Amino acid sequence: MKTKLLFILALLPLVTLSCKKDESEELKGYLNGALTLDQTTFMLDKAAPYIELHPKGVYHPKGKKLGCYTYLSGVSGTNDTTYFTTKGPAYTSGAPVKREGLEPEKGFPDELATYSLFVVVYPEDDEDYYSTSTSCTVVLLDRNLSVPELSLLPSLGNVTDCCGNKYNYITVNGVDWMKSNLAADRTTTDPDAIIGHAPYDSEIAGKVFGRLYSYEEALSACPAGWSLPTDAQWKALAESVAGRSYEGEHPDFTGVAPKMMINATVNGDKMWEYWPEMGEISSDIFNSFSAIPVDRMNVAVPDSYRMVMDYACFWTADSCADDSSCAYFRYIYEREPDVKVARGDKTSLGLSVRCVREH
Repeated sequence: MKTKLLFILALLPLVTLSCKKDESEELKGYLNGALTLDQTTFMLDKAAPYIELHPKGVYHPKGKKLGCYTYLSGVSGTNDTTYFTTKGPAYTSGAPVKREGLEPEKGFPDELATYSLFVVVYPEDDEDYYSTSTSCTVVLLDRNLSVPELSLLPSLGNVTDCCGNKYNYITVNGVDWMKSNLAADRTTTDPDAIIGHAPYDSEIAGKVFGRLYSYEEALSACPAGWSLPTDAQWKALAESVAGRSYEGEHPDFTGVAPKMMINATVNGDKMWEYWPEMGEISSDIFNSFSAIPVDRMNVAVPDSYRMVMDYACFWTADSCADDSSCAYFRYIYEREPDVKVARGDKTSLGLSVRCVREH
């Protein structure tokens, strides 16, 4: 008993020291505020990738200097792989942090993929405070390679818009339909006026996925000789694809959506998620309308746009009979096999555009 007591007493100093060490570690402080970025998703042109971040919202409680660095990890594939790290200058709230080019030490990998970019702000020469971090998503894109299912096919007819963008088209019952979303940022009538909004304000994303237009912009955006399709033309297309007729003035096109979609990928990742109720999505790159999910935008608040990839939405040329401020649009939702109709505000709603040409 005595021996056991002596052993316990001998351990007390070690326990006391251990407690003091833990207590010291618990006293380590945190930077004030919350680290944020202006955007959480960036789409960059792989030919010349450049990103400028403006981290803000955090500061040292004692006003001491902070440092900042970024590191890039893969989102698809091996998530825990850090490719490289770059340190920036002394950090002040809102100071830009840049990555550029395909050089590993300061830019991006030479690979079309989706990455997580982490931004870390830390107290310089002060071990009494923890660092803090946040992250954003970076997608490297190529106009012709990122979505191979929409690449220009030499065996199909093609049309060029006033900005030099080329589109394949298919012909259905004497009407030519563009097979990809319109990407023009100008019109033939007013080449100085910028129209449409590129997803995430990225010009390469606008070329890959198409731009989002208000109704008024959509009316004048198509190439010369082409126009925004009426809902009657949409109905004729759906009836031809479905092999059946649809009754009514603005009916939903039941069961035809999978045939009008395309089983597309972005840098190898599927755009449309599979849902049993939708059925098999078309993989026919030669004959399909090839709808992709770019979603929609409030053009009055473009920074609020998020490419969730669950809707494909297209303007028709038809105004609402009972409300001059709205027009009809067609949309596909990833979990429903119908091409549905809805009404949208002509000014604030931004949607994709497909152009048609009648023979």
